[in-house]
Amino acid sequence: TIYYSKYSPFAIHIENDENKHIDIEFDKQIENISFKTCQNNLFIYAKTLDNKYVVCLLSYGQEYNIQTLEEVDLLEIEDDKLLTYRDLQDSAKHGETIEYSFGEKLSVRKDIVYDQGQAIVEKQKELIPKAFLQAIKVHDLKLARSYLTSNLSQTLDDKHLVAYFGKFVDIEMSLSNNPQEIALIYQDGNIRQAKVFSFTFSDDKISNITE
Repeated sequence: TIYYSKYSPFAIHIENDENKHIDIEFDKQIENISFKTCQNNLFIYAKTLDNKYVVCLLSYGQEYNIQTLEEVDLLEIEDDKLLTYRDLQDSAKHGETIEYSFGEKLSVRKDIVYDQGQAIVEKQKELIPKAFLQAIKVHDLKLARSYLTSNLSQTLDDKHLVAYFGKFVDIEMSLSNNPQEIALIYQDGNIRQAKVFSFTFSDDKISNITE
């Protein structure tokens, strides 16, 4: 059983006859809401008052589990497929597309695209560290390597390049306000931790990175 309200904040209560339940909330006002199911998956999508969409993918095993809960800029429905697009709002103009296919089983495919058809490469030296880390965050390693000297790029394979920074959630300036120092924010439950990385340049290319 699903409880919800239109023209109100996105808030859903779901319960079943096994006495399992979940409450899902997202801080956006919605005007309508729709549902699609596939096996033990429930896909919820709601148009917001500012013409965007809140999407939620919920799975059920022994418990309810939220797989996706986010706001996207565009949503399209094609037969048994649903497509979303989210502007990642970075300097390269990356966007994320997700294709949800509702066949015999649910499949989810994510892709990174360019809003302008190709990456916008940052030329200003002070902004290159942040642009480099934005590319790492979305796993656009070809773009990330374009900011490195050829020697540093050849030293690091893709696996080590990603592993060096780990899974971070935000990119911020360090407290020193030095543009060659960037703080990466990591989340562990309710705890947020910052690690500061320093960048050294050679001919406007990153030649070394230290934590």
